[in-house]
Amino acid sequence: MKKFLLLVLVLLCFVPTAFAKVDTNPLFYLDGVEKVCFVSERQFENEGVYSVQSGDLFYNYCSLEVARENFKDFKLKLKGFQFYFKNFDAEKILKTLKCNILTTTEVEGMTVICGYTPYYDNNILINNHKVNVQIAEGEDEVIVGFPLILTGY
Repeated sequence: MKKFLLLVLVLLCFVPTAFAKVDTNPLFYLDGVEKVCFVSERQFENEGVYSVQSGDLFYNYCSLEVARENFKDFKLKLKGFQFYFKNFDAEKILKTLKCNILTTTEVEGMTVICGYTPYYDNNILINNHKVNVQIAEGEDEVIVGFPLILTGY
């Protein structure tokens, strides 16, 4: 009887965790990403990375797959990174990243949204609010920057 009670107790402890939904980080699994740009103080010399230097910064462009595979290495001296989408809906990105929108403005025909997502650790403070994602949506392009868009839009 003691063994049976112990088994029931163990099952009561572990069974609920088997059905718990694990919230995985969708950051590098977004649909529709055309290219990624890592802005850094160093050039990334990985296969599949094309780098452009401007002043003290390097703009390192690659595919989403290359970015996903190398993100841990790329994080060193990282200033930020951007995802580029063609003909994509910013609302889908906001929903997928569970963004809390802080500001929305119009700039030269583009809608620019600043917000916070729990899926990216670094942030900056704007008016005492944490900001770690900026989205610029134009007519046929969406740029998503973490923590801000550093390549222009």
